[in-house]
Amino acid sequence: MKLDYEDLQPGISESEDVHGIQRFRNIIIGVIVVIVGIILMPLPGPGIAIVLVGLNLIKPDNRLVRYIRARTPGIPEEGPIPRNSIIFAVVMLIGASIISYFYGDIIFGPMKEFAAPVLDPVKDFFANIWSGFKGWF
Repeated sequence: MKLDYEDLQPGISESEDVHGIQRFRNIIIGVIVVIVGIILMPLPGPGIAIVLVGLNLIKPDNRLVRYIRARTPGIPEEGPIPRNSIIFAVVMLIGASIISYFYGDIIFGPMKEFAAPVLDPVKDFFANIWSGFKGWF
């Protein structure tokens, strides 16, 4: 078998460059989504589903993602996550954030002294974000 190296060009092709940029973007977004999902785990909302979406963005084919997908109803073990599952997770994230903002003291009142070191910075973070958006409405 004779190999022909005449068609090879040095460097990175344009499609490889674009793919690398998209991959880097997916990793950054995936890490942010995983962090948000971990924060939402103790709060009412789809924390595990959000972590799954983030892990799927970081590396779509890994053992943990396959394990979670096998055990999560409504998400196929192979192929892309259905669009309606992603939309549901985003709507639940927004709803859980709003409910936690307005009713967080009622929900977490009994365990406030134990959870305060963790929840107060999160609550202040979302309060600062919300105060920034108040001028828009």
